[in-house]
Amino acid sequence: MTAPTISRLFSRGITRTLLTPHPVEHYVRSLGVTWSDDPTGATVVTVDRPVADVTVLTLRLPAGVSRPAPGAALEIGVVIDGVVHRRHYSPIDSASRSDGLATIAVRRHPGGVVSEHLWSEAAAGMRLLLGSPVGEAALPRDRPADVLLVSGGSGITPMLSIASTLAGEGHCGDGAAGRVAWLHYARRVEDVPFRDRIRELSRAGVDVRVVPTAGVDPSEQTPGSPAGHLTADHLAEVAPWHA
Repeated sequence: MTAPTISRLFSRGITRTLLTPHPVEHYVRSLGVTWSDDPTGATVVTVDRPVADVTVLTLRLPAGVSRPAPGAALEIGVVIDGVVHRRHYSPIDSASRSDGLATIAVRRHPGGVVSEHLWSEAAAGMRLLLGSPVGEAALPRDRPADVLLVSGGSGITPMLSIASTLAGEGHCGDGAAGRVAWLHYARRVEDVPFRDRIRELSRAGVDVRVVPTAGVDPSEQTPGSPAGHLTADHLAEVAPWHA
């Protein structure tokens, strides 16, 4: 009987369970082994920095790894100075994407170990570790007819996936039975990444409002242009049908 290769051995579920809490790649790298054909990791395909504090990575997922449900997150492991740091990032693209790629966005935080590292070091070809998908805010398989989304700051990422998935399914827009409304809060509109994608979603029937919160006098708000922090009036304006 032929012995399994090291990559097959370390890919087995029982092996990964026994080595918890660290992924097997942590131990392999500790031995000074470069595991370029790691079947459990993701490869960075493209890197973009659309605004001053966001790194956008398009990843090639390994064969057999399923995308998380819309709104859920991938567990990403980054090795920095020999230490594995894990973070959770929601893909921003539609769950129906079938080319084996997933795009995540990482907001840069001053002093943030992972976000600063990816901002300065991320490049095509970088390898990242993958854990199991997580998240309790995922879009259910049985789609509700009416969907109201509310987010702020980096919360834009799971909502982009949910809105993109619903738009791609024809859930909203002309002739559709469903309705999708989305309020996203940001200090300034110009600080929001993916504005082109938001405009595409708007054309597809998603009622998107980007709401500025900095330097806003609520008394000067005009109908159709909410500003400031979330209020019941904002919800009533964008989704008068919400419960």
